[in-house]
Amino acid sequence: MQEKISTFITKHQYSRALEYLSIALASSPEDTTFRIQRAFCYIKTLNYDGAMHEYDMLLEKDAIGISDKINLLELYCILGKREQFAKVFADNKVAIENSARLPSLIAYLHAASAYFADDHQELIRIIRQYLPTHKPEYLLTPSRWDFSDVLSALNQRPASPDKVIFTQFITVLQGALNPTEFKKTIATQ
Repeated sequence: MQEKISTFITKHQYSRALEYLSIALASSPEDTTFRIQRAFCYIKTLNYDGAMHEYDMLLEKDAIGISDKINLLELYCILGKREQFAKVFADNKVAIENSARLPSLIAYLHAASAYFADDHQELIRIIRQYLPTHKPEYLLTPSRWDFSDVLSALNQRPASPDKVIFTQFITVLQGALNPTEFKKTIATQ
């Protein structure tokens, strides 16, 4: 069963994976791997309430690793859950920074933390810290992390200068906006 589920997830067939995950969890409700995969699939199918339910169950059991906490942070960002984002990020900041994730993802999480704290100066400081001054490779190639869910959620939020800056920073991290052009935008901040 796990092999089929993993294949569906790899092929981005999240709805099919959810069908099998429901069957798997019916017979093994305590299986954290299935629950983590279902939370991930719920995020990808835009069922954020379902994903939140799965993560709440996992958090109760303290059965969530750093990679999954990063996915949970993305969910909090999508849902605009500022306090929860701040707590999970603060509690796991060192582990996140030491994880094997992409530097662009770490930059995004730091910027999201400042954005959610409504701390304009910190947001600008973080962006300036992570923007390439000597063109580091990790910001010049598109990230393997998919920011599309977060960008869609940000587009639903009221306009603000920080929202514009944060959104543009994400597009730099994706490789869709030239870092040099973006530097001009924040130079006046």
